[in-house]
Amino acid sequence: MDWIEVPGITGQFATLVRYSCMNSSWGYPSTGLNETWAMCSDYGDWNITQVENCTELRCPMQPPEAHIGGERLYGVDETRYTCPGDLMFKSGNYPYWYNKCQHNGQWSRIDTALECEEIHCKLAPPGPHRGMKLVWPGKGNKLNDTVTYKCPDGGFINQPDNVQTSSSSSWDTDIITEQTLVCSAYNNTINWLPPQISKCICSSALGRCCPRSSRVEEWERSDGLTFSFHCLS
Repeated sequence: MDWIEVPGITGQFATLVRYSCMNSSWGYPSTGLNETWAMCSDYGDWNITQVENCTELRCPMQPPEAHIGGERLYGVDETRYTCPGDLMFKSGNYPYWYNKCQHNGQWSRIDTALECEEIHCKLAPPGPHRGMKLVWPGKGNKLNDTVTYKCPDGGFINQPDNVQTSSSSSWDTDIITEQTLVCSAYNNTINWLPPQISKCICSSALGRCCPRSSRVEEWERSDGLTFSFHCLS
């Protein structure tokens, strides 16, 4: 431990105190630096009241700084980064990306943090099941953009678990004929949620539907995204 008195400031005690680890490959766990400083304020208080124990660092070199406007939180095993503003990392991670200390004693990225880009769903939404119509305004893939899957005439989606029915009542008023996915931030990534879509079930109560006696149900594609519903007797 070194004591350094600032020139021009007199007093019984030093204004700055430097603490350093004896081994160059050791450092303080909260910063990864080999030294830390304590400063005595004008009120006679130190800015730190406890000094960490030095620890051996598997990656002695400091990880790269965060991008301007972003943040970096050092960790001995992994360092956490955020992008500036409303941006995400090119890997698809949001809001955090982790630079990991590898077994060879080097960080996974040495020179710069991973690049940032505009927030969006990197993958396309799942394709529709047979017979479904997909409504995707402008094919937008930005945060909170939506894509809707609609059942064909007479089709509906499985009754939700939270809909209560009885043998003497009908739940036709609660029938769901479409479902929507939203480009969302969840679990440190940007994806379409919910991640899966349900299949449509035929219901004669809704109108057009293939009778059970139909020999084939033909699903004929009329364009890139829309299917036509046909019944063959």
